[in-house]
Amino acid sequence: MVRDRAGWVQYLRQGRRGSMTHDRPIGNSSIQRVVRRDDGDIGLRLHSTYCVTLHADGTVTYNTGGWNTSTTRAFINEHGPVRVHKVKGALYLGHQIGTTPPRVQRCRRCKGSGQTYGADCYQCNGYGTYDYGSQPMYLPWDGSPLRFDPSNLSTLTPCSCGSHRCETQAEVAAWFGWS
Repeated sequence: MVRDRAGWVQYLRQGRRGSMTHDRPIGNSSIQRVVRRDDGDIGLRLHSTYCVTLHADGTVTYNTGGWNTSTTRAFINEHGPVRVHKVKGALYLGHQIGTTPPRVQRCRRCKGSGQTYGADCYQCNGYGTYDYGSQPMYLPWDGSPLRFDPSNLSTLTPCSCGSHRCETQAEVAAWFGWS
């Protein structure tokens, strides 16, 4: 489906009233609509919540409207430029901001021997140790309106979500439990 502002403007122009169309369903759905708002922004609405808003300056606003459901996440993932996922009840934007600290331990598959059934262990490649840390970490998001530039996601910090305020990189690390 269309993911950029120009594509949605073109989709609206293909409506019954041409360039005068300001509201049109997405596909055959009555609950998913694309709306040209008064300020010139394009809003993608699920029920009565503008889950994705595409602004004229190229930025995008995500909003769950308090509805942290699989339907809302699927709508944002289908129509927005950045994916959203949920882990243990918490929302995350699909932008990797780092990895967890390494945690090298004895391989659980081969119990540290490096061999399974006479061949090198497929998990540790015969070394007997495996890094159970170094997992990707994604940007947390509380579902409140978040405006960002999808072409420059590196400007997003863990503080951008508004659920906490960190001033230094050390405070960010402490908030994530990295220290």
